[in-house]
Amino acid sequence: MNKLLVSLIGVPTLGAALLGCTGSSVQTSERRGDLYEAAGPTAAGLKCPAEAPTLLLDRGPRAQTTPYENRLRRERYESQLKACKEKAQ
Repeated sequence: MNKLLVSLIGVPTLGAALLGCTGSSVQTSERRGDLYEAAGPTAAGLKCPAEAPTLLLDRGPRAQTTPYENRLRRERYESQLKACKEKAQ
């Protein structure tokens, strides 16, 4: 009975521990380069951003970025969008 109880408690605990260890590597493997670097050219030959970038969580105990980095991403997107519109005209 004692071995069964240890097995029933130990297996889920070990599984949760292994999942917890791999969780951080999944987050760090995200691509953080230029959002539109891999985008193909449009009909006009320009690489215009298709949609606004998804900003990472910048507050709380598990913040993935800072508000400053999100502001830089937003400004970069707006400048790329403005340059694309200017070239298209």
